[in-house]
Amino acid sequence: MRGPLSWVCGLSITSNSRNVDAAYRLINWQASPKAQAIRAGDGYVLTNPTAIDLVPKKYRGTADPATIEGAIAESRRPDEEEWVHVFQEFQAR
Repeated sequence: MRGPLSWVCGLSITSNSRNVDAAYRLINWQASPKAQAIRAGDGYVLTNPTAIDLVPKKYRGTADPATIEGAIAESRRPDEEEWVHVFQEFQAR
């Protein structure tokens, strides 16, 4: 396989969250053009392409989603359940 590796880090709100409104504000901020432009300066590729105009020119080449065309997407292992089980046993020690 050739090509850059890619993965998606996500945000979620658990069922027992105490401040759902604040959680949504954080998620919306992280997806905003301003926050995306900040992340581009840290080497991340934009997930909100409307942010490209806010990204300093020196980071646009690496921030543009087009630069990862043909990327190898993160995927689940076929034996993921076994990996989770082993990890949970390790945490329990």
